[in-house]
Amino acid sequence: MSERNVTISGAGRIEGGTYGTVKIAGSGKVVGDLTAEEFKAAGSAKVEGNLKAQKFEVAGSFKCEGRSRGRGGRGRRFLRRSGPP
Repeated sequence: MSERNVTISGAGRIEGGTYGTVKIAGSGKVVGDLTAEEFKAAGSAKVEGNLKAQKFEVAGSFKCEGRSRGRGGRGRRFLRRSGPP
């Protein structure tokens, strides 16, 4: 897996791709398919594509427009997926 890590603090967006760790604190958007070792979001997160993460944790709202797969996932509050099951 990639050693490329990214953090969004406040508001921002990133392009999809392969990452080690993706952290969103605030409001963040991922444009395209995302593969990550770890995906953490606190606030509001949206993935406009597919999400595959080894570790998944969300506190707040999350929307994935594609398929989402992960292990050890944990979510609190509101999770929403609007793609194929």
